[in-house]
Amino acid sequence: MKTKKTLWLILILVLLQASCTSESVLRTHTRSFIKISRMVEFSVCKKKKKKKETVEECGNIPMATWGAQGSGSVVAANALGVFVLSAQHVCADPRDDMTFMAALTEQLLSDPATERFKITVVHRATTHEGEIARMEVIAADQENDTCIAFAPNLKVKPLKRFYGTLNKGETYYNIAAPHDVFQPGAIPLFSGHYSGDIDKDRSLFTIPAAGGSSGSPVLDSNGRLVGMIHSVVDGFHHVSFSPRTAVLNDFIDDNIKDYYDKWYKNMLELTRPKSN
Repeated sequence: MKTKKTLWLILILVLLQASCTSESVLRTHTRSFIKISRMVEFSVCKKKKKKKETVEECGNIPMATWGAQGSGSVVAANALGVFVLSAQHVCADPRDDMTFMAALTEQLLSDPATERFKITVVHRATTHEGEIARMEVIAADQENDTCIAFAPNLKVKPLKRFYGTLNKGETYYNIAAPHDVFQPGAIPLFSGHYSGDIDKDRSLFTIPAAGGSSGSPVLDSNGRLVGMIHSVVDGFHHVSFSPRTAVLNDFIDDNIKDYYDKWYKNMLELTRPKSN
C-alpha cells in the first residue's frame, strides 16, 4: 500500500513539474516573438521631356499595394537593436523574382519602352509589447528558407539556443501568428512532437501551422530555440517542417558574426585618420 502511494505521489509531482515547466516556458518566451509585416508598393514611372531633358516622374499614389505577414523571433541583440530570425519567403524582395516582375510588367505597364516601376519594400517588426520598428534584411538562405533581419531601437530579450540532438516523440512548443492572428500581449501558442529528420536539412514536427506561421520559433521545454517553422503539408496542417537544429544554428551564428565583422570594419574605416 505504501509503495502504491509513493508511486502516485511521484507521478503527480512529475506531471505538476512538466505542466509548470511548459506554462512557464510559453509565458516567458512569448516576449521574444516578433510579428513581421511586409508591405510592397508599386508606382509607375514615365519618361517625360522637360527643357530639352528627359526626366522620369513617378506617381505619388501607388498603382498597386501588396502586403504579407509572417512570424519571427529575436535570436540576438546589441546596443542598437535586435536580430530577428524568420523564413526567407517572409523576408523576400519581389524585385529579386524575375518571373514575378515580368508578369507584373506585362499586366500593369501600358508601354514598357517608356515606363518602369518604382517599387518600395518595407519590412516591419512588431513586438509582444506592441512596439514597431522597420527591419533591414541582412542575410537569407533560399535553400533552407531562412533569413535574419536587424530591427534597430528595439529592446527584446533573445531566445537561448539548443545545440544538441532532439528526441523523437518529445513535445516541443511553437509561438506563431497564423492567418495574422496576433494582438500585443496575446499570441497563439501551439505544441507538437518531433518526428525525426527527413533529410540532411529538414526536420518534421506535428505542430499545426498555416499562412502567417512561417518563421515562427520552435522551443523545447526549457525555452531554447530548436527549430523554425517554414512550411506545412498541403491539405494537412498538423505536419510542419523546420530546418534541422544544427543547420539553423550554423546559419544564425555565421551571419550574425558576418554582420558584426562588417559593422566593425566600417567603424574602423570611419574612425581611421584621413591621409592628406
